[in-house]
Amino acid sequence: MSNSTPHLRDEAALKTQGIVLIDEVDMFLHPAWQQQIIQSLRSAFPLIQFIVTTHSPQVISTVKRESVRLLEQDEKGNGLASIPAGRPTASQVMMYCTA
Repeated sequence: MSNSTPHLRDEAALKTQGIVLIDEVDMFLHPAWQQQIIQSLRSAFPLIQFIVTTHSPQVISTVKRESVRLLEQDEKGNGLASIPAGRPTASQVMMYCTA
């Protein structure tokens, strides 16, 4: 980031806005780190919007329900996105992750 915003110098991570897409944010992370990755990214880059995919119950369990989107297909193959009803329980997280 500092190369694209040289005027910000050491504050580039804190002051740069943008959107970052990360596929399988949990890939190759220890389960304990999976529980910390979202908060760590938000703390390090507070003005960045992160859009991530995961199959990890550890990652899903660390974010607010309003921040989760379940992506599914209907019987015709149309894509559907929904917010889970209530805070996902451990069994729901496992169901979402294996669906």
